[in-house]
Amino acid sequence: MRLSSPKLRLDEFDRLTLLRGWKTDAERCLAIGISQAHMSRIRRGEINPGGAFIHQVMKKLEVPYPVLFVDPEPECESAVAS
Repeated sequence: MRLSSPKLRLDEFDRLTLLRGWKTDAERCLAIGISQAHMSRIRRGEINPGGAFIHQVMKKLEVPYPVLFVDPEPECESAVAS
């Protein structure tokens, strides 16, 4: 069994950042302390958030993990019998 990285709840992220007055990803990234390229890759699903990103977002938005992130189901690796 392998655990996948958490996914960012983009709708909730956008809602909470908008409430803080951060209307664009440029404003969000500046306030959180991440690059726009990194945020863009997360939005497109190319990468999942890592520990540093998760920590920064939770700290800046002052919300607990389950509000912004969802853990995917564990991936089962099936054994191949020969």
